[in-house]
Amino acid sequence: SQALITSALFDTLVYSSKMSERRAGCIWLVSLIQYTDETSANLQAILSPAHDAFSELLGAEGGDELVIEMASRGLSLVYEKANESLKSQFVDGMMETLMHGK
Repeated sequence: SQALITSALFDTLVYSSKMSERRAGCIWLVSLIQYTDETSANLQAILSPAHDAFSELLGAEGGDELVIEMASRGLSLVYEKANESLKSQFVDGMMETLMHGK
């Protein structure tokens, strides 16, 4: 089910201490977002946690080139597929980070 897949992605892979698992999770998450219709309620529900995950992967120490590239692509897809409300939240969060370093 979708809940099991997203749980495995977020809980097991993306935030793993092992680079190989983070790499796999990042690739799977990008693929899931890329190939799911943006009108899907299931997709809209995971975009905010995916945004957080990709942001975390971009800022991780000892970043892997592939992970950085895929996380960057993932952030772009998240914004592209987000509804207007989520887009506004993402922009507000980015502005907060840029202005206050949070």
